Amino acid sequence: MAAVSFSLLVTFCSIFLPSATGNSVSHDWGQLKTMMWADYRSPTLLNDSEASFLATHYAVLSLEKCTGQSDGFHSEDGVYMTAKKLKAINPNLKVFFYWGVELQGYQCSRTLQALNKTHPEYFLKDDHGNFVTIDGYPQLDYRLQEARDFWTSQPFNIGPDAHLYIDGILADGAGPRDTHLANFSNSSIEALNNGSALLLHEMQAKFNATNGGMVLGNGINMYPNKYQGNGPNIADYNMGILKDADGIESEHVAAFESRDHKTGALNTTRLLINLGLIERGASMGKSVMMNEWAGPVTRPMGWPTNTPTTPEEWQAALTKYFNFSLALYLSVASETVFFEYIEWYPVNMGVVPCAECWAPPQWYPEVNYTIGKPLGPRKTNGNVLSRSFENVDITVDLLTEKATINWHSNYNKMI
Repeated sequence: MAAVSFSLLVTFCSIFLPSATGNSVSHDWGQLKTMMWADYRSPTLLNDSEASFLATHYAVLSLEKCTGQSDGFHSEDGVYMTAKKLKAINPNLKVFFYWGVELQGYQCSRTLQALNKTHPEYFLKDDHGNFVTIDGYPQLDYRLQEARDFWTSQPFNIGPDAHLYIDGILADGAGPRDTHLANFSNSSIEALNNGSALLLHEMQAKFNATNGGMVLGNGINMYPNKYQGNGPNIADYNMGILKDADGIESEHVAAFESRDHKTGALNTTRLLINLGLIERGASMGKSVMMNEWAGPVTRPMGWPTNTPTTPEEWQAALTKYFNFSLALYLSVASETVFFEYIEWYPVNMGVVPCAECWAPPQWYPEVNYTIGKPLGPRKTNGNVLSRSFENVDITVDLLTEKATINWHSNYNKMI
């Protein structure tokens, strides 16, 4: 990837101070970029321009599995080196270590592979004694205290003084196990679910005692249960993980399970439930990280028809759909709700701008605008949402997927 192109490296560190509410991450009502986050993976270690852009244009960064893999590094080492580099640029940046509950990224992890050799007894077997895999990854048996102790220790062991650089984890796959596993008795499933809850609780407790970091569980699950009247596939949409974690991710806002996979049409009922869950999480004092996408995304990097195929087409799509995604975010924004807008997780797919990247080279001018405090909660009239802030008013029609963003006179009503 070429160097990131941007005209001015702003003095972001002095104005961007994400704080903690309990252990949740929060923002004030300043520039939009102080409300933005990204979960991303860079297969190579960041160059200086990429690191500077990321550290000054996001409030929270989650460093994904297999970071640095193309440069010959395991995830733990790539994440550690990247976190140190980012923190040197902006010490106030919150950096999270992606650490999958279901061992996603096992193939890139030196510690997990070593554990499988030294302590195979920590890994999950079904009631017939067969080792269990999910999507090809072996699974730890969280009924075992030893397995939980290993998993909860690793964020602090990826390098010297890791607690100075790692402010939390993204616990992908957090929640009950019963939606994934076969050949387990009901009592085994119950014990596994209890172990999975204890895992988050013990991890959050270790952050509480070490550096005040946060467990961000992924997350809000909007998939329907086709066997139970299209209700939630996981009880209460997996909001139960907030009993043990201080943050939750809503990964598929207005995408994937909230779209008709044949037409791409938005399921407005499901989206409205999703927005309500985001507001509910924030009302509990928890951080909620929203992931939004360009266009009618129904699969990774894919639309039902006419999927963009070149960087230029993706740049146009991300520009076109930015207002709709921003308006959705602002409709539910609070001090602990953050906004991600990319197309997929590799760093060149919407996370940073460059000529051959998917993000528009000029980035988004709105990220430098000051939002101002909300003047009230969102108003919902059927499928039309509206909300006002000190410096901007938004209206979004979920049926047409059109948004109006009116910046007040100090921004010349730029849209």
